Amino acid sequence: MEIALIQNIELGNEKVFTENDVAVCSFLIVPNVNIKKEVESTDDSLYNLCVLSRETESVILIGSITDIYDSIHKSVIVIDNGKLLGISDAVEFSGESIYTSGSEYRVYETKAGKIGVIVSEDMFNADVFSTLTKCGSDFLVCIYDGDFFKIQSTILSAMSYLNAIKIFFVCDNESLITLENGEIAYLGNKKTVNLKFNDNRRYNTIKYRKRTNMVNTTNNNNE
Repeated sequence: MEIALIQNIELGNEKVFTENDVAVCSFLIVPNVNIKKEVESTDDSLYNLCVLSRETESVILIGSITDIYDSIHKSVIVIDNGKLLGISDAVEFSGESIYTSGSEYRVYETKAGKIGVIVSEDMFNADVFSTLTKCGSDFLVCIYDGDFFKIQSTILSAMSYLNAIKIFFVCDNESLITLENGEIAYLGNKKTVNLKFNDNRRYNTIKYRKRTNMVNTTNNNNE
């Protein structure tokens, strides 16, 4: 699988999309999508992304602030070979926020495999990584709205190790890839990174002890 992590690029540059099976794009490329305007054909941002995906035969995952009939979300748009598979909205927010929380986490079945999507602040909930992995994700994509800070690499490395899954991360000024063993395969601030990966999923034998009630096995029969 060939994947591109894109912090910022002109959408007219189709080469990077043509050369990769999957393109993971930050919130900077298409900052806003208004669904009502898309339906009314007064805005074509989403339409243009679908056309780009179809013409380049690629899977595109891109962060954007979506306005769904006056309900504002932090979202990741998922398009496969020109078909809009869905829009995942961030669920987790701390304190008051102008954004409306989404209702679920999603795994998308694409030509590149099953992709679990993590949106922005959802990355700070460890259960999200576990849930998406257990739901059959081949790898996870996390797109964060904002600048990079060091604790994010620690979180992603730990989540890759604990769930034995690759994670591809992009934000406004950094890209990161963690492998199944927790190793950081790439960390840098290039606007576009092209990499090739094989499916090396790791399966561990898990042993655990379960607490149970004590059973009295003494023979109390009086013979």
